[in-house]
Amino acid sequence: PTRIALTGALPVVTAPLTVNGTNTTTLFRGTPYIEINGAGVGAGTYGLRMATNDCQVNGLRFTEFPQNALQYYFTANGMIRNVEAISNGAAGIQVYDSANVQIGGTNGEACLLSANSQYGLHVYGSRSTNNILLGSWIGVRRGGTQSWGNAQSGVIIEDQARFNRIGGTNLLNRNIIAANGGPGILLQDGGTTNNRVLGNYLGVDATGTNPLRNTYGVQIQNGAGYTEIGAPTGGNVIAAHYSAILIDTGSVG
Repeated sequence: PTRIALTGALPVVTAPLTVNGTNTTTLFRGTPYIEINGAGVGAGTYGLRMATNDCQVNGLRFTEFPQNALQYYFTANGMIRNVEAISNGAAGIQVYDSANVQIGGTNGEACLLSANSQYGLHVYGSRSTNNILLGSWIGVRRGGTQSWGNAQSGVIIEDQARFNRIGGTNLLNRNIIAANGGPGILLQDGGTTNNRVLGNYLGVDATGTNPLRNTYGVQIQNGAGYTEIGAPTGGNVIAAHYSAILIDTGSVG
């Protein structure tokens, strides 16, 4: 990809905006053409920050930011497609007190969230509801067969985030969440309820047969509860972990 090496922080987006890093107005699939590199920005600097509704990002790579590479905060109705967030200092993508943000998709729109110092995806706050992660690679390389783990959890949902969904009942909804230094999916804190984990591969590669272990498949702790893990038409493959599902004292499944 063509690299844009920043020397200072990007402005916070405060009006509806579509950022299209491709050479087409139609849906783009494949490796992004443009990389936004944050190695030259100051300590504690975020990447691209969306602070208003109806923002979309398509076909960009974010790498080497000291903080979260792409952040949606206090927003609604966002779309993130074919974005790579790699080797950043916190999370690849953070959804902070935001609702109805779709990350990835079912038509070649996969996001790649790997090799970050904390998490691939961080969903945080009581306003974070009805967000969806679909068809993406978390902790692996593009294609889902080689490890490239995030240092902590692949996905973390916390601080009263509710009614969010990881995966779905369609095979194209499947996320590959593997090779991370912590749980594949971590749900924590009282009020973090009614989240769903459906149809994913956790701890295995995209073939479903080769182990790429997280510490745990799904961990629920610190009072989180009422999490739906699997469904008759949306079963997960959870393999090769110390425990497939770990529910700590004070939490419920």
